[in-house]
Amino acid sequence: MNQFRFMFRKRRNAWVNAIKPNGELTESGETILADLRTFCRGNASTHIPNDPYSSANLEGRREVFLRICTYLNVTEEVIFNLREDLANDGSNSTDDPAKWGV
Repeated sequence: MNQFRFMFRKRRNAWVNAIKPNGELTESGETILADLRTFCRGNASTHIPNDPYSSANLEGRREVFLRICTYLNVTEEVIFNLREDLANDGSNSTDDPAKWGV
């Protein structure tokens, strides 16, 4: 349970401190986008062979991720270069359908 609380606090604090007053992303902001990019398949295919419902669900996630990036004026280059290790706490891998939360 402590690991869950730690992870939750870490993510909550990242959201609070995501953007500098000048509009640039902080390290916390990069952590958030790296996490969302993984969870929402921001840079991967959303197609699941023979499963249109899961594909549609994943495409919806991706659409929300891209909308957030648009509001934050984040370029494709920044999205592509987000460090995977910033978000890699193992809690939301999209490789396993059982972890999609659908």
